[in-house]
Amino acid sequence: MPKTFEAAALLSIAVFNPAALLVSLGSGTSGGLLAPMFMAGTALGALFTIVGNALLQGAPLEPAAFALVGMAAFFAAALRATFALIVFAFEITRNYDAIPTIPRD
Repeated sequence: MPKTFEAAALLSIAVFNPAALLVSLGSGTSGGLLAPMFMAGTALGALFTIVGNALLQGAPLEPAAFALVGMAAFFAAALRATFALIVFAFEITRNYDAIPTIPRD
């Protein structure tokens, strides 16, 4: 029961948040674009984890990691700013060890 509630809540966030943004922009008022984009991407990433864990029993998919990846992918695709996304993701997580190291000679 809790997993179905989580999936339904995340799906409703992923669908209704962009819809509310469109209504807001259509009416002439804007509360910003970044936060709704982050929230929709995060919800889609976490929803992907729930579906993945249900389909692949025993898969160690971490919802927080996929939520971050979903947020980052949504941000990069919408703004077409991949490098800005990389810097922003590191600033959000404060984990600079996550970047792949470049071998030095």
